[in-house]
Amino acid sequence: MRKGFAAGFNQFWVGAVFGVALSLVLVLIPIGWIASSLKDFLHLDATVTVTSEMGSNVEKVTALVREVSELLRQGSEAKKSL
Repeated sequence: MRKGFAAGFNQFWVGAVFGVALSLVLVLIPIGWIASSLKDFLHLDATVTVTSEMGSNVEKVTALVREVSELLRQGSEAKKSL
């Protein structure tokens, strides 16, 4: 009786380890492959670069708008004083 139990117990653990390994292979490898494909397809590295460049351009445009509005304000004040 003990030998049968030990053999069954060993078979259980071999099956459990094999099942976990198989599930990891069947799940994690496709997820990694899909994530890599999406990264390549969406050009995520380029997206980050473009986003940061757009942020700096927005700051430059905002500064230019401030300067132009200040110049217009000064011009209108000078016109009023004439």
